[in-house]
Amino acid sequence: RSSDLSRVRAWTLLLLRHSLSNGDEQSRSRLLGLLATSSSILLTAVVTTFQPLNLPPEVKAKVEAEKKEGKSENDVVLPVIFEALTDVTIQGQPFTVPLRAPGTISGKIL
Repeated sequence: RSSDLSRVRAWTLLLLRHSLSNGDEQSRSRLLGLLATSSSILLTAVVTTFQPLNLPPEVKAKVEAEKKEGKSENDVVLPVIFEALTDVTIQGQPFTVPLRAPGTISGKIL
């Protein structure tokens, strides 16, 4: 949890530095407020999932062609979506924050 708060603090400082160079006073005051309340941020739960996406047609065709050639195993890289639902409490107010990020997973099809 302390590493999560450290990341939040680091990103907030980075955004604050950016707002200083842009001269945006409204975002700067919001970021300063967030830094002041960062000690009252509590991560209460995180649920993660990997959602596989459909095999791209060109990969599927390659795997099927290699099977016909008698190849017994195939290296495949599949697209996935990483999802995390994070329950966060900030100054006593609960929030659920959804995060999604694309990625890949690789393996051998036997």
